[in-house]
Amino acid sequence: MAKEIERDKNGRYKPGTASPNPGGRPNNKGISLYIMEKTNNLEEVIDIAINALRKDCKTAADRSERWRAVEYLTDRGIGKAIQQQIVELDTPEDAKIKIEFVKVDKVPNENSII
Repeated sequence: MAKEIERDKNGRYKPGTASPNPGGRPNNKGISLYIMEKTNNLEEVIDIAINALRKDCKTAADRSERWRAVEYLTDRGIGKAIQQQIVELDTPEDAKIKIEFVKVDKVPNENSII
């Protein structure tokens, strides 16, 4: 029988507790290689993005669909971009700081500035 995973009062794993996923994340390089192969190392995806930016799409819906496809293929083909924020604060050492990250699902349109 597997050892029960122990957590503290905040729901975090207690030190020394066995990992529930000892193998780590699965290696999904297969889809990345497939996308790179099928899109000529993402050249076709970049062309779609450029055409969408140049307003070669007939409708805003068409542009939106193309952006979603570009985002999907690049996220899986080369991975999502790392986002880094440098924050400098002049606060007392015992101050508590709350940082909240919010996902924005807005697709650029013809009025967007990129």
